[in-house]
Amino acid sequence: MNQPDAANYCKAGYQGVLTGLENEEEFNYIVEEGLKKLQQPIETDFRVYNYSGVWVNGDRKSSCKNLPQTPRPATCNGTNEFTFTDPLLSVNPTGYLWGTSQPSGYRSADSNCIYVQFNNSALKTSFCDDYLCNLTVSSPNSTVFFGYACGVEPVMLT
Repeated sequence: MNQPDAANYCKAGYQGVLTGLENEEEFNYIVEEGLKKLQQPIETDFRVYNYSGVWVNGDRKSSCKNLPQTPRPATCNGTNEFTFTDPLLSVNPTGYLWGTSQPSGYRSADSNCIYVQFNNSALKTSFCDDYLCNLTVSSPNSTVFFGYACGVEPVMLT
């Protein structure tokens, strides 16, 4: 599944948006749930790929695309390279735990969406990464994007 489809499924099925990662606890929750899903018997065995990914909230700002590798402007360095549509996310979320040299898509016109990556052989997570929004499988077939984290506003029950 690609990121636009994930966002549409979230909106149509849950009246939500792809969730942002407010803090490390939320990141860890996504990791736990993703690992549970990878360990279940499912129609398609995603473990034939080296990595799996779950789409989360974040689209790269147009002002942070196609930049020289160095020096990166302070306004395009890490999480602040992205805009977020999750209405419950704060201005400075700390839950996007980036891998080494990530996010790296500021050098590309296309790696503009964020996902949480899982290492399938060790069944553990690696980090947040940025990648091409419209792909369901990375080239050369090393990462499959198998899900999304959907966030909805809390509802008061009485």
